[in-house]
Amino acid sequence: MIDNALKWLSFFIGSGVLIFIARLIFSGGKYCKTVDALEKDTSEANKKLDTLIFSFNRLISKLENFKELRGLDDIFFKTTSPKNLTDLGKQMLQESGLVAFITSNKQELIQKVKSSNPQTDYDVEQKSMDVMTSLSGDQRLNTIKDYAFKNGKDLILMLMASGIYLRDIIISEKPN
Repeated sequence: MIDNALKWLSFFIGSGVLIFIARLIFSGGKYCKTVDALEKDTSEANKKLDTLIFSFNRLISKLENFKELRGLDDIFFKTTSPKNLTDLGKQMLQESGLVAFITSNKQELIQKVKSSNPQTDYDVEQKSMDVMTSLSGDQRLNTIKDYAFKNGKDLILMLMASGIYLRDIIISEKPN
C-alpha cells in the first residue's frame, strides 16, 4: 500500500513537473513572439525617428539659411520704420517685371489685401507682403521666377519688396 501510494505520488509529482516544463516552454514561446513583435515595433519606430531626425535637420538647415538671408533684405528694402525700397529694390522690381505684374493685377491684389480688413498702415504692409509672397507658386510669375533664377535673386525677398511697393499704392489711394 505504501508502495502504491509512492507510485501515485511519483506520478503526480512527475506529471506536475511535466506540466510545469510544458508551461515554461509555452510561455517561453509567447515570450519569444512578444520579443519579436517588440523588435518589429522598435524597428518601425526607429524608421519614423530617422525620418523625423532627417526632417528636423533639413528644417535647421533652412532656418540657418534664412538667418543668413535675413541680412539680404536690406538689399531690396530698408528695414526702417516704415520699410522703404532701396534704389536697387526699385530697379529689381522694374527689371523683373514685378511692377508690371502689380500694375496689371492691381485691383485683384488690392482686394486681397483689403479683404483682411487691415486697421493700420502696419497691417496693410504685413498683408501686402503676405499677399505677394503667397503668389510664389502662381504661374503668372514664371517670368519673374526665371529672372530670379538667372540673376541669383531670392524670389521670396523679391516678393516681399513688391509687397512694400503694393503697400505704397494702397496707402496712397487711402483717403486721409
